[in-house]
Amino acid sequence: MTSNAERPPGAMRPAAWPAAVQMLLDRLTAAGFQAYLVGGCVRDLLLHRPVHDYDIATDALPAQVISLFQRTAPTGLQHGTVTVLDFSMPMEVTTFRIDAAYSDGRRPDRVSFTRNLIDDLARRDFTINAMAIDRDGRLHDPFHGQHDLQKRQIRAVGKPEARFSEDGLRILRGLRFAAELGFTLEPATLAAMHANSRRLAVISNERIGQEFARIAAAGWKSIAEQLTAGPYLPALPAPWPKLAHGFAKLAAAPWDDAAWLTVLRALHADLAAHAPTLAADDLKAMFSLVVWCVAAGCTPQETRRLVRQSAWPRSWGNAIVHAVDLGLTDPAQWTRPTWRWAFYTHPAPAVFMACAAHDVLAGGERGQRASSCVQQAQTQPLWSLRDLAVSGEDAAALGAAGPDIGRVLRYAAAKVLAERLPNDRAVLLRACASWLKHIESKENREEYTPCRNTHPPQM
Repeated sequence: MTSNAERPPGAMRPAAWPAAVQMLLDRLTAAGFQAYLVGGCVRDLLLHRPVHDYDIATDALPAQVISLFQRTAPTGLQHGTVTVLDFSMPMEVTTFRIDAAYSDGRRPDRVSFTRNLIDDLARRDFTINAMAIDRDGRLHDPFHGQHDLQKRQIRAVGKPEARFSEDGLRILRGLRFAAELGFTLEPATLAAMHANSRRLAVISNERIGQEFARIAAAGWKSIAEQLTAGPYLPALPAPWPKLAHGFAKLAAAPWDDAAWLTVLRALHADLAAHAPTLAADDLKAMFSLVVWCVAAGCTPQETRRLVRQSAWPRSWGNAIVHAVDLGLTDPAQWTRPTWRWAFYTHPAPAVFMACAAHDVLAGGERGQRASSCVQQAQTQPLWSLRDLAVSGEDAAALGAAGPDIGRVLRYAAAKVLAERLPNDRAVLLRACASWLKHIESKENREEYTPCRNTHPPQM
């Protein structure tokens, strides 16, 4: 097999990547070493997609790489990786290597360094990730990854069975690339993914969570059928298998990616006033996860378990669990006090996501629930106790002390949310004074604790 060095159509130019990348490549080649851009950055350059990380492969040994640069970090010396910090962006430089057997189905038992680029590319997962570009822009594509880019397919390097028996996580990576790129899975690759699905059982929960978080941020509708009918979710720890039921509903839904993006854009715009720092990409992943769980009928407890074992960001987890909690009931059936209680006891993004999720399940468009959510938010009287017209100092002035101060404020909030009293200081002071007198005797004292669902408390 030859390196098949060539210029891709349109001639990939060094100007296509940052000057810092070119300087690093030049430094290595000036010292007599081979140096190439490899992996995902090559794939994305050829697809004209944004590139976030530039990885470099070289025949220089780690010690030689360290000697060529002033500032480096030994981020993976056992695998030949050194991070170079001399330039405007950190870049990983990894020595060409050959992986030994993967006894644990997760990582190679050992690696050996080589001076052959093709040997290094041969160990990679998919052909579209097994290409390299040199400092002059020439493409080195021994496994015909560019052809697979043109065919829009995901194909394993070499024998698919060997690739997935080495590392079971590659199964989820294959699904993720299909979702991110809108590609299909080449038949032999897909068959090997099915045959090796049991290997997913040895993958850590965190690595599983990382892949699904990226699938959630991608065009996952295209792989919903694979996740429904394939053996992947049943091979994962609970509650992942339960999501297959939800993906079956979503796979059969009539809407497409364009409709999904329209819903996402509307949701982000609706939340602008309530969560201005929430990034669109984070919302996209969070909302997808909410839709999956609501469609599957997951309980808040199951969702919380999923969030924790997947090690998703805490800010994500809080909003996702609250949204699934709200999604147990259809917002189309909520009364106005129920809407008020939902906004009061849950983060605003969770309320908006629960409404949008039910709209998606009902038809795939921004519908009645999302519109109602916007309207109800505009008239919400209380978002928290801080919005109440009376304060703890007021409660103390009325004679409340210790825990009774909180009880008074919660009583006043419940009355406002139930539309029994306006959020007016004078009115609430009179009502709170009367209520305090009512509970002076121990037998009349009643603890009030706000619910954590959409149902307002009984008053």
